[in-house]
Amino acid sequence: MAMLMMMFIIGLASVTFVLRYLEAGRWDNQRQATTSRALTDAKQGLLGWAISHNDTPGQMPWPDRRETQNPNYDGRSDCSASSFNLVNSVGEANFLGQLPALPSTTPCLAYPGVGHVYRDAENNKLWYAVSRNLVRNYFQPGNPIINPSSITNPSYPWMIVRDGNGNILSDRVAAVIIAPGGPLQGQNRGVAVPPASAFLDRISINGTVYNHAVYTAEPNEFIQTSPRAGSMIVWSISLLMNSYTDWSNAWHARSNARWISPSVIPVCAICPG
Repeated sequence: MAMLMMMFIIGLASVTFVLRYLEAGRWDNQRQATTSRALTDAKQGLLGWAISHNDTPGQMPWPDRRETQNPNYDGRSDCSASSFNLVNSVGEANFLGQLPALPSTTPCLAYPGVGHVYRDAENNKLWYAVSRNLVRNYFQPGNPIINPSSITNPSYPWMIVRDGNGNILSDRVAAVIIAPGGPLQGQNRGVAVPPASAFLDRISINGTVYNHAVYTAEPNEFIQTSPRAGSMIVWSISLLMNSYTDWSNAWHARSNARWISPSVIPVCAICPG
């Protein structure tokens, strides 16, 4: 009887362990699906924003940055009128922040946001990095020049996305959307306005450190398949231009959109990983 009782207890413990393992896997899959859906929806929202831009189809919004005066994440696009540099006066990135959902703030022109707050499975707002080639310059006012030559002869280096082994997936990246996921060791999100480093991680590959929270040099680089990093949706400028052909009939009559060409071949769609 003692032997049977012991076997029953061991069996019950094994079943409990298996059920907990399966339940944990189910919740993990649900979290991944929620985050993936948010990233995909955010990509479509941002692409729609760029395509429907009144002045320059292809232009993108500035991020919702933390800023230096009255720092916050208010969901609005935060441009810089003091310079068009990669960093502001205190060294914070100008072209990295959260994806803006609401209309832009002064002194930016009154452009709308993407219209929705996208969150990952951990309820974090999605983060967003954008190339200087695709945002309006408020320091020397003017919209970006976007045409086929921008692909190979950009005004500024395009961003780069690599896989988990350090191999380049695309070196002509227009924008990156990041789901931060849960906080990692050393990340404190409990303060009033956490910096980018509280949401975005860093990873070392073959001795090279890639810090997703830093956008202070070009070309800026991101790792897509890091087991520590949030998932990313990435597309290159050539894919961005190619994607516009889906809407080209609506824009074909506009003289400032005739550069849209169905012959442009995408470099990278939703990069694997």
